[in-house]
Amino acid sequence: MTSKNSTGAGVKRKDGIVEFVFLGTSGWEQHPGLWCGCVNCEKARKLGGRNIRANACAWLQPDCLFDFPPQIFWQARQAGVDIREAKYLLVTHTHDDHFCPHWLWGRSSAVESDGGQSPRKSPIGHLTVFGNENVCAKTRKVMAGDPSDYAMGVELVKPFKTYDLGDLRFAGVPANHRDYDRNGLNYIVERNGRKMLYATDTGTILPESMEEIKKHRFDLVVLEGTYGLSPATKTHGNLQTVEETRDLFLSRNLLKKGAKFCVTHMSPHFTPVHDEIAPVMKKKGITIAYDGLKVKLS
Repeated sequence: MTSKNSTGAGVKRKDGIVEFVFLGTSGWEQHPGLWCGCVNCEKARKLGGRNIRANACAWLQPDCLFDFPPQIFWQARQAGVDIREAKYLLVTHTHDDHFCPHWLWGRSSAVESDGGQSPRKSPIGHLTVFGNENVCAKTRKVMAGDPSDYAMGVELVKPFKTYDLGDLRFAGVPANHRDYDRNGLNYIVERNGRKMLYATDTGTILPESMEEIKKHRFDLVVLEGTYGLSPATKTHGNLQTVEETRDLFLSRNLLKKGAKFCVTHMSPHFTPVHDEIAPVMKKKGITIAYDGLKVKLS
């Protein structure tokens, strides 16, 4: 199935450019925090625009999603992305702000047993959900009937194994987030010769994951900066760990010429609003991502 939208975000480009779209860039609270009136949250409400963030997730054109939060459909629509085009869903872990399997039930074409109607009335392309044991278990629980009714498959990601999907190749590496969801994952992804690292919900990169990362050179690195200007924790980084990781990548020649180094998954309580922090980090060669940011890798 090939559908069209106003931006062509779901259509494979003919110029060889790979486009990565940030559909959301907040931590779990969203930005501003839903119930919070701290200085940063109030500034975000007042300023609007790029200072408003939804849960972290992303799109690699023309058919790959990273994570699946509760507002994914609204977030994609805002960015001009038609996620009905998705063939692959790479899930980092099962925290609610990263994975909402309930909405996958909407892919079902089966009539409900109590005489109700099926949630889907039109054809749809096949989607494979990739993730850890918890992701697979929760996805299979949604597909309580015939998987073909959902046009969907599930595949367990084994760390460090390379998955070859034609023009898309990826490997999952362990995230430093295991206290919360055993075997959380970050992803090394290659498409059309462009290579990227998507590393959210992870503290300092684990040594075993760094050993695999060192084998690659990247066009794009997306790293979490959850705690902003506050101290990092064992399982979440901040802007200082982002700078340290970027410097490490530079020292080991892991970034290609012109590579983009971006920050996502930022908490509003510890991170100044985008209008304030983005210019500061730009001077350091780091991009503070915002919802809807499109990064072209040529």
